[in-house]
Amino acid sequence: MMRRTTTLLIVLLVLFGYFNKIQAQLSTRHFIPPLTNAEFGNANPENQYFYISTPNVQNVNYTIKQIGLPATSDINGTVNNTNPQEIFIGTGVTQLFQESPQTSTVTTNKGYIIESDAAIYVSIRVLAGGGAQAGALVSKGNSALGTTFRAGMFTNDSPQTNYLNFISVMATENNTNVNFSDLPAGISIENYSGTTPINVILNEGESYIVATNSAVNTVNRAGLIGTLITADLPIVVNAGSANGSFHNGGGRDYGIDQIVGLDKVGSEYIFVKGGGTNNWENVLIVAHEDNTNMLINGTSLATVLNAGEYYLIEGDRFDTNGNLYVETNKKVFAYQGIGANTSEANQGLFFVPPLSCENRGEVDNIPMIDKIGTTTFTGGITVVTNKGATVNINGVAITDASLNTSGPFDVIGTDYETYKVLDLTGSVAIQGSGELYCAYFNQNGAATSGSFYSGFTAKPEIDFQTTVGSLGNCIPNITLTAGNTGSFDRFEWLYDDGTGFVSTGVVLDPTITPTLPGNYQLVGFLDCSGSEYRSVIVPVSVCPDDADGDLVIDNLDIDIDNDGVLNCDESNGDAILKLSDLSNPSVLFLDTTTSSSIISGVVNENSGTITGTDTGNIQTVINPNIGANILYELNFSEQVNLKFTQNTSLDHTVTNGEFFILKVGPNNKNITLLDPDDQLLVDSNYDGVFEAGITNISSSEIHFRYAANTTGANSTFQFLASRITKMEFKHLNSGINTASTFNGNISLTCFSRDSDGDGIEDAFDLDANNDGIRDLYEATGFNAVLTNNDTNLDGLDDLLSKPTFKNEIKLDKSAGVPAPNKSYNPFDSGYDSSKRHQDWAKVLGPIDVNSGNAKIESPSTKEELVPREGIEAQFCFQLKNGYLVASINGELHVVNTHRSHKRILFEKYMEFIELGDGPSQTLLFPKSVELNKGLLSVFEESKDILKKIGFDLSHFGGNAILVNGLPPDIKNNTEQEVIENMLDDIANAKGNVTESYHEFVATSLANNASVNANVIMEKEVQLAFVNQLLKCKNPNFSPEGLPTVVRINDEMLFDMFRKGKV
Repeated sequence: MMRRTTTLLIVLLVLFGYFNKIQAQLSTRHFIPPLTNAEFGNANPENQYFYISTPNVQNVNYTIKQIGLPATSDINGTVNNTNPQEIFIGTGVTQLFQESPQTSTVTTNKGYIIESDAAIYVSIRVLAGGGAQAGALVSKGNSALGTTFRAGMFTNDSPQTNYLNFISVMATENNTNVNFSDLPAGISIENYSGTTPINVILNEGESYIVATNSAVNTVNRAGLIGTLITADLPIVVNAGSANGSFHNGGGRDYGIDQIVGLDKVGSEYIFVKGGGTNNWENVLIVAHEDNTNMLINGTSLATVLNAGEYYLIEGDRFDTNGNLYVETNKKVFAYQGIGANTSEANQGLFFVPPLSCENRGEVDNIPMIDKIGTTTFTGGITVVTNKGATVNINGVAITDASLNTSGPFDVIGTDYETYKVLDLTGSVAIQGSGELYCAYFNQNGAATSGSFYSGFTAKPEIDFQTTVGSLGNCIPNITLTAGNTGSFDRFEWLYDDGTGFVSTGVVLDPTITPTLPGNYQLVGFLDCSGSEYRSVIVPVSVCPDDADGDLVIDNLDIDIDNDGVLNCDESNGDAILKLSDLSNPSVLFLDTTTSSSIISGVVNENSGTITGTDTGNIQTVINPNIGANILYELNFSEQVNLKFTQNTSLDHTVTNGEFFILKVGPNNKNITLLDPDDQLLVDSNYDGVFEAGITNISSSEIHFRYAANTTGANSTFQFLASRITKMEFKHLNSGINTASTFNGNISLTCFSRDSDGDGIEDAFDLDANNDGIRDLYEATGFNAVLTNNDTNLDGLDDLLSKPTFKNEIKLDKSAGVPAPNKSYNPFDSGYDSSKRHQDWAKVLGPIDVNSGNAKIESPSTKEELVPREGIEAQFCFQLKNGYLVASINGELHVVNTHRSHKRILFEKYMEFIELGDGPSQTLLFPKSVELNKGLLSVFEESKDILKKIGFDLSHFGGNAILVNGLPPDIKNNTEQEVIENMLDDIANAKGNVTESYHEFVATSLANNASVNANVIMEKEVQLAFVNQLLKCKNPNFSPEGLPTVVRINDEMLFDMFRKGKV
């Protein structure tokens, strides 16, 4: 024991920490700081491997990112429960190892970050010294992230030149300040001549190694033990020896592991002895606070430890069953030396987890326990669990005769027992009904390695499982599931639509498929401690709008209705926000008019200030206080398009701990970040880890930080949102030492215009000036056929991106388009073009006989239109959008397009129902439709017949249904209205349906899918439409019995034009 102080006897109080975590070696993100080694003799590394496994039976994608190398060097693969992966890293000095003469420098090209779609285990195994040395560490995943650590390693009582102790730190965020302190006087650090403490600043993925060769001087033998490592942002730490020993006989081995921070260590530990001798089967306890007292197997230690001091418990303190129970009055860091035989050269070093009633679950699995590459080892595990708990190995009871098991052995003074199992091979899964602390080890001659696979705890991680990867984490493309949930007794998912969290009703299940946009949170309950854990709040949005279905989201689409006219050319142009009075802002339009009625502002300052200008600039400053923040909210009375950027006139200087949130509303809207130069770090899954490389992301809210200081002139990122009514900007901090300042600019783009007053803004209106000529025709000058290709993904069809069109598609719709004089119209009946939505059936109804006009014969008379074989319309033209005038069999007929379309669809749907083979158009992106409870029951009763017509619908949880496919007649983005109306019709008609049920369903769908009386048809479509009606079994009437056609025969024409009549 070093740094010995006074002796004190006290009564120990056993402390259990408040639960906020579960097993976390299983994680979706792992950091592996580089290792180092003595540069002499057999310490030099040889073959090195990753071992990756998962409990998931489905394939899990993973990416191993090699720090400092381009993305093309990433190692990608898949893993599932029955197919763990061994990945060869290399031999000698690799991406994993930093040569010790090059330590004590900020390293930008060593180590790894591993990311995966679902939770995985990651471990490193290394061979050295011609097979005489071996080492292993198991990544602690999210649990490894911390800000306060104490180092441990071998004590090296009789060192040689190939004995080396080290501490390796990797930053998980940019601008992380790391401090190494409590270093003893006289210590000689490799490649370092500065003073202590050591202070460095690291960016994400960068690392720093402090190393000491134990042969240099006496202090170096164990001088790094107890080193305090602190940081202002989360870091990951590897520590150990390569080589080293807990004895003085000259033997040596690798002893390495990844450790956890102060928040995850404890005050109560159980150690299980390996197969080595007492000389190196040692336990190292490192104190973090002064006046730390200890009991060993219930006996008080007559030594008090102060911060940074350690105590080495020799192997003879284990009881006869090989158990050692340690209690302390304050949190300590615990390390264990373990061997497999009587050779000092056979040692390993484990970082040991504390006891907690909440550490339950399973380990599934330890991959290839008996292998390091092609070298075969003898594999085994140690297990600590509650007395009487059931433990299985690969589904077999741990005490089964087929296993080489020792135990159970009671741990004196506790309710725990231990096991040791030898001669295991292959991949090993351990299941337990109680607490479970499981370490693996393996040995081959002089080489031993191993580490704990369970017992370290951290919050469960929410995995985002997407149906279509390119859409991202949005409804209906997203399922939320919590990893690492084995410790919880039960669960409950909460939902917040902005008014506060309420239960979703989803309990006992760590998985939920959101159907409503908003915030989601998982609560895990632990009965043993009465604790509950709330996950991070996960915002979930609806997948970004794509109004024209061209696969370019509206936020980025420069031609949102695909009509060949750019959005901004169909708008009132961009607008400036006047923000000098932040609470009473106004909008300045291009025509110099202003409006304050459509906008309002809310300011909330907490230990900070916000100011604005009349050019849309804002500046927020928060002071260096925990909890300091600024909120600025803008609300709009109509939908607007918004752009948010850095103020290009002012630079941004990064302050450690600052971050920002940009959010839009309503909940079903998204904001998109475009960051082509990767200037921002984004917390894409809301776990507090800000990631680089995310250059395009859409969500209802985006959490971001700056990657580095950014000048205004060089800032290229922008946030874009389409048709929103609310924006919130938050400037927050997780702990800053100096004031944080942000300079931004907010503006409105392509402010909406509705030239023809039809309620559809021009950017979405295919005939923006209501002149009867499609915008696409006016943009191209001919009946253009779109290519349906968009090479640059800007939303403008490639046909319209050609040079011949680029400068022509700029029409001023408010001024109209030059057209022939239409004042003369022989069919004019007082039509007012400003009243586009009037009832055309009234305008062109039967002529009143008493008025002197000719009688138009109704199809209900004996001369009604009856289809005959071979009869077709000879010519056709459209009248006032709702009617077609056609020549049929030498006579003039007026066809009501709305009623006729219902007849055509009705007969088609009846045929589909009878044959059961209605075509279905599969949606590229399935959509969810939320129903009320009454309609959900109607859906369940009707889904079989709807399937025959072409609806591919399924229950989506709660009151939602998922729309996977639709009949081809259903127009894009009308599925919710059509389905709701149809189910409403069915619900309202129960008990009152006179026709057959099949006919009623077909009628309802025909009503909802048919065109209205205000649709312009192409010339060729007009004739085909009439001929399709003539082929119907009953072309004269709509499904409800209303006339579809009126006929004007020769006699009627003669009567109309005879002298005195017209």
